Amino acid sequence: MKILVVPMFFFLLLFAGCRERKMNAGFDVEAAMGTNEELVFSEMFDSLACVPLETTDEALLGQGAYVAYADEKDVFIRYDSRIYHFAADGSFLNSIGQKGDGPREYAILYSVSIDARDKRLAYYVGQGRIQYWDYNGTWLGEKILRADGELTDVYECGGRFIAENRLYTEKGLFTYLCIYDADGGLLHKVPIARDEQSVNISLYTVPIMYFFSGAIRYKDVNSDSLYSCSGDSVAVICRFDLGKYKPSRELLEDMNQRETLMEDCVQLVDIQESQENFYLLLVYDYAVRGVVMDKATGAIRYSKKMVPPQKGGGITNDVLGGCFWPSFVGDDNALYQLLLLENISDKGKQYIAPHAIRDHLMVEDANPILLKVYE
Repeated sequence: MKILVVPMFFFLLLFAGCRERKMNAGFDVEAAMGTNEELVFSEMFDSLACVPLETTDEALLGQGAYVAYADEKDVFIRYDSRIYHFAADGSFLNSIGQKGDGPREYAILYSVSIDARDKRLAYYVGQGRIQYWDYNGTWLGEKILRADGELTDVYECGGRFIAENRLYTEKGLFTYLCIYDADGGLLHKVPIARDEQSVNISLYTVPIMYFFSGAIRYKDVNSDSLYSCSGDSVAVICRFDLGKYKPSRELLEDMNQRETLMEDCVQLVDIQESQENFYLLLVYDYAVRGVVMDKATGAIRYSKKMVPPQKGGGITNDVLGGCFWPSFVGDDNALYQLLLLENISDKGKQYIAPHAIRDHLMVEDANPILLKVYE
């Protein structure tokens, strides 16, 4: 299949619209661990837009940077506990937030929610604290979400905050999804799971939370269920079955069991979701495996050990060079990734040069190329 390469800023409308597909209820991830299915970029994707990101002293992106959010006007890159804001043509606009111990700073940036309608970002910085910033990097204020126990991750969506709440007690672990209103008031506390196992907690685990089609997807690390949270409703939409590889909570949370966890058990550490597929990252036997599963059938389309995407791993990109793995999926079902210039092949440079809007910025040590693709 020939890939159509077009400039990011003048991206062509190639499809009539996204089709809703019925989702399979269960996904056999255990089977994927013993499967090797190879795909290359041109077999997965029909169109590709690419644009170099402007390189300045204030916006040098290193290995580990990834797309946190993008649309037809703005691109937000997360790198080194900050957000870097670019225009859709790759021009650098500003950075947002500052790591530190002072006022309007944060020690850890746990999660970022971008509100394109109100043009603001909500940073969850721990201890129930939400910091607000506008697109220009101006501080807008702070809110506190209160809960018993620990809020491990928080996302804002549609005027609601969705937060995982873990409460460790003498009777075991209680896990809830808490839904807060725009002012931080608790609306609902939905029980997700509980167990009676007492564990000496020394490993910090986090849930998987991400945006998809106007909702928040959520997966507790201690269960197989993937939830969809929209408005005030919470529902299980599918399950990922790890089978014999599923770790216990003791293995997930006890540093003394880390060797067993890393060698014998599978950890599902990331999910990216498109209309067609789930893109899963799993850790097993001290290695990362990428798995692509068809949402409608549960079929395994791709399963392979690979270098972590933060270090350039993924599906072999036979068009531009390097590899591809999405770090963000937009509302228009576009999949985004950053590709380091050093990984682009000579063939890839020939593809990019006639189409890149800011091709004069493609110099040694420049920022990566932003890729936008459609399945």
